[in-house]
Amino acid sequence: MGSRGFLTACGAIIAATALLTQPAAAALRAPTRAHDSGAAAVLPPSPCTLSGGTRSCELWAKTGTLALPGGTTVPIWGYAATAADPPTLPGPLLLATVGETVSITLHNTLADATSLGLPEQELPPDTAGAPPGGTRTYEFTATRPGTFRYEAGLTGGGPRQVAMGLAGALVVRPVSGNSAYGTAATAFDDEALVVLQGVDPAFNAAPATYPTAKYRPRYWLINGAAYPGTAEIPTAAGHRLLLRYVNAGLEDHPMSLAGAFQQVVGADGRALGHPYTVLSDTVVAGGTMDAIVSVPAVSRIPLFEAARHIDNAGHTTGGSVDFGGMLTFITTAGP
Repeated sequence: MGSRGFLTACGAIIAATALLTQPAAAALRAPTRAHDSGAAAVLPPSPCTLSGGTRSCELWAKTGTLALPGGTTVPIWGYAATAADPPTLPGPLLLATVGETVSITLHNTLADATSLGLPEQELPPDTAGAPPGGTRTYEFTATRPGTFRYEAGLTGGGPRQVAMGLAGALVVRPVSGNSAYGTAATAFDDEALVVLQGVDPAFNAAPATYPTAKYRPRYWLINGAAYPGTAEIPTAAGHRLLLRYVNAGLEDHPMSLAGAFQQVVGADGRALGHPYTVLSDTVVAGGTMDAIVSVPAVSRIPLFEAARHIDNAGHTTGGSVDFGGMLTFITTAGP
């Protein structure tokens, strides 16, 4: 094991121990468990529609706000599925099937030009984008299954737009079967999207002028929320749970479990020839990772960021830092 892997593993063990031994039990209270209603983890709904072999999606780049724990609200730039919807972090899930033509129409309501970047897809980079008030359409063929990302493209302001939240997940399914890559080794019972992003309130307050060298997130999000606002991931003991990680932020994040292992079966939309089993593995900035958890017979499994991004801007209660950030739970009906 290299030094990076050793440090990541140590961080995971330390963080897991803190989670399991934290004396302030109230800090880890969770909302009503989703499995109490018989729910199972599924992907969020996708606004894309299919007609004649073409999967059509629309994205609206818009300004909005995001409420964070502790009463903090920050401005964001995000994607919405319609002109009437508010933008969200992350943007709407784009869902397609291998062999389909995917057509994405981008509507720009921002003050600057913006384009759409689709890494791992066969599209040339768009450095011009749609002007303010304009549109641009992007088309490609979904040639292979996997978990991918989309984000603001390579216009002059693209990196700042990504930092403000213009990113989301693209999932391409195999033609048949419940599997990540159309193989028995990647078959699953339940699946969940885990999109990782960070927020620097100082940058969000002045995105056009804030020095990018000073960009330092103070809040860390899973699917647009920081703990205790994160949604739990419901499943059942004995199930194979597919976690589709998408790092839509600008930092690497080692994602860990306390009480279970995860088998990494894919990265950046490509199946691994030799899957490996770990407690913790790093989802690099701009990357994706597919991992399968064989769910044990326990009621709650913490899923968290092992680099200790599990606080909300260092907020404390009684002199102790409160849990927050990239923390949620895989839940079952087990003991």
